[in-house]
Amino acid sequence: MKEKAMEEETMKEVITLYDFYGIWLVHVKGEIDPVSWRTMPHSHEHHELFVHLSGEMEIYAENNMYHLSGGEVRFYSAGELHGGLLKSRSAEWFQICLPPSFNDFADAKALTLLFTERIFGIGNVFVSKRHNEIVRLLSEIFACYKNDTLLRSAFCKSALIRILCLLGDPAERIERDRHHIE
Repeated sequence: MKEKAMEEETMKEVITLYDFYGIWLVHVKGEIDPVSWRTMPHSHEHHELFVHLSGEMEIYAENNMYHLSGGEVRFYSAGELHGGLLKSRSAEWFQICLPPSFNDFADAKALTLLFTERIFGIGNVFVSKRHNEIVRLLSEIFACYKNDTLLRSAFCKSALIRILCLLGDPAERIERDRHHIE
């Protein structure tokens, strides 16, 4: 499904992998009104992961603030209070949402350590040494999903698992500085 946002040239594609625990992926790209992309502090019952390609943001997780300028990964655990503010008019990112049903996947515990084995508000933003590979895999998922082939489901699942493995490996991450706020 493609949606046009506002009057500007913003593209938003959404994929839901109904046959893989209802995981959904979003790709946002283009000119974006920073005011409309401000989010007040909130939390979800699902884990969220964002792979940023471009655009400046300030994000808040619990009582910490991070600055993003493209090339980073940010994530929030289920129940973690977060929000943000887009600081530039042009931006691009991918988003992966892992609903609670993903916990039923046999390897979910290992794949979600990134979210579950840390203190809320700490370590939410990092640079992945494998950023280009992750972006390539996400782009391939979106390209593959547009073609209704027998292998589409298997490819999307395997690429997503590979992405979670790459992001979950502490040796592949360089944590970004955070600033405590009152």
